[in-house]
Amino acid sequence: METGYIEYMVRRLPQAKDALIKAGIALAGIGIMALGIVYAGILSILIIAAVMVGVFMIYRQFEIEYEYIFTDGQLDVDKIIARERRKSLLTVEVSEFEIFAPMQPEFFRPYERQNFRRKIDASTTPLSKERWFAVVDGEGGKTLLIFEPNQAIKQAVRRVIPSKVQGLQR
Repeated sequence: METGYIEYMVRRLPQAKDALIKAGIALAGIGIMALGIVYAGILSILIIAAVMVGVFMIYRQFEIEYEYIFTDGQLDVDKIIARERRKSLLTVEVSEFEIFAPMQPEFFRPYERQNFRRKIDASTTPLSKERWFAVVDGEGGKTLLIFEPNQAIKQAVRRVIPSKVQGLQR
């Protein structure tokens, strides 16, 4: 089994959907502040302050980072929200990978139409050229993990499961 510890973090880049949601939140906040000014009189100052703090707190929820930790043949993928909360997305022994390869058509095509129990996209953006995928067949069904490991993690995975790693030059 592989020994060692490798940690790597990536920050999710803003998506178009996120911008639309933020615009909606901002418009709702402006609407609430306008109603507060019209109907609340002097209390509108508190309403404006509360709305501004609320919008700021909601916007922080869009700051997402993913952390990949490879330890002794085990890969942990965590989601970090607003640099405050951590959520474990997946913990798996890499020896359970069915395949580990770049997100390129020649490698991913056989898996495109499969039904996965879980799909985890822990990459910076769907447009990234650095995305890799792994398929894990667990107790509840197959899981598709899409992420952006650094070279050290790729090499460590290859040392554990050389026959299941595709598209990695020696």
